[in-house]
Amino acid sequence: MKTTKKLALFIAFIALTLTSCSKDDDASVTFQEENPLIGYLTNGGINGAIIDVVDGTTSEVGNEFTPLVKGKIKAFVVALPQSNSNLRVTLWDATTNTVIRTELLNVTTAATITTKNIEPIELQKDKKYAITMNSDDWYYRDKSDGSPITYPITSGNIRFDSFGFTPTPGLIYPTDFSNDYYNGNLSFIFQQTE
Repeated sequence: MKTTKKLALFIAFIALTLTSCSKDDDASVTFQEENPLIGYLTNGGINGAIIDVVDGTTSEVGNEFTPLVKGKIKAFVVALPQSNSNLRVTLWDATTNTVIRTELLNVTTAATITTKNIEPIELQKDKKYAITMNSDDWYYRDKSDGSPITYPITSGNIRFDSFGFTPTPGLIYPTDFSNDYYNGNLSFIFQQTE
């Protein structure tokens, strides 16, 4: 009987130790940060000439996207052909067209990448979001062969579902969508969390 109890305790101890180690190992996993813009442009074949649009029509422009894993946005990233000390960047819930977070970015130098670290925003797997900026300056890009951009476009753990815009200066969710071109150089730093 003592041997059976000792054996049962030993097996329970081993099981607890293995479970404990397994949880510790999972907690120590750190996923790599990713900026999905390059993959979006490359995988979407958006390889035409880059045209600087300066002082165009002030618009809310950006992409609808879906995370393929649970994660968080840690920063907003943008490049513009002209400086802008008050560029509004907004993350939206694309299902309800409601604002999740708005940040103002200070783009001090034209044609350089500006990154603003933010308090992380948790994103759910398979939920549709949108990121937009409100500007009259952006980079216009299309496909060099003139064909339509085919959505969805997957880049790492992010699936881009569409490009949209609203040609008005207010904080308005994009109402017009196009697969003929992309206006931007707007992105974010995403990190998978599980």
